[in-house]
Amino acid sequence: MSSEENKCPSEIYWWDAIKHLALEFERKCDGKLELNKRKFDNALDMYKRSLKSFKECVYGEKADEKRMDRHKIIALYILSFLIGKPFSVKNPEDKKEIVLSLANELFSLAILETILPAFNEKEDFLEMKDEEKKWFVILLNYIKRKQRRTDILVISEKEEVSEALSISQIIYYIEKSYKPS
Repeated sequence: MSSEENKCPSEIYWWDAIKHLALEFERKCDGKLELNKRKFDNALDMYKRSLKSFKECVYGEKADEKRMDRHKIIALYILSFLIGKPFSVKNPEDKKEIVLSLANELFSLAILETILPAFNEKEDFLEMKDEEKKWFVILLNYIKRKQRRTDILVISEKEEVSEALSISQIIYYIEKSYKPS
């Protein structure tokens, strides 16, 4: 089996875009944030390993025949980046800036705003209202802070699976509210 056949479809379609998005995100923060390459790559690997585990947990014996919908794919990415925490504040004094302390949550929002329209074959970004973004980021922060283990390699425990399903359902309703009638 070639290395191309071993790749998950998301790796083929989204990883380069997510890597580019991460570099742009770091650049836009004027040097106040640091992207830890190892943690970033670990989060992407966590997504890949978690995909199979998640499907087995949700779909049971039919996991291999089931395809994941876009909401669950995006939710697994978000949860992988919340757990992996690839972004950190460079200067301890800057940690007081609330926006910088929410870097991983805001990056997860950027993933949602980038990937969801692409799944719907739209070139524009998802235009959520500021208040909706704020509450989505607050939810993601709550989920990130609730994580007890930082060495997690696979999203497989019931609590993490239920969080991914919850995020997925929220993404579904976000998408639904922005689709043209």
